[in-house]
Amino acid sequence: MYCIVAYSPREFNFYFISTTTDSDNLLIPKHINRISLSMTSTLRPAPSNLSCPPPHLSVAPSVSHSHNAPSFTF
Repeated sequence: MYCIVAYSPREFNFYFISTTTDSDNLLIPKHINRISLSMTSTLRPAPSNLSCPPPHLSVAPSVSHSHNAPSFTF
């Protein structure tokens, strides 16, 4: 399984967006573009010790656990 995440260079943080098991078709949902112009979207393998939250939940930091991280809802 892969986590689709947005990376914020300013905060050096990854934010969870969605999950996929399709590693051949790396289409990123267009709604990711609404999050922030300062973030870039990427597809990263989920570490074995990280279970991605369900896509319908609010976005939570998936790599860094900063308490100052903003949350996003779709």
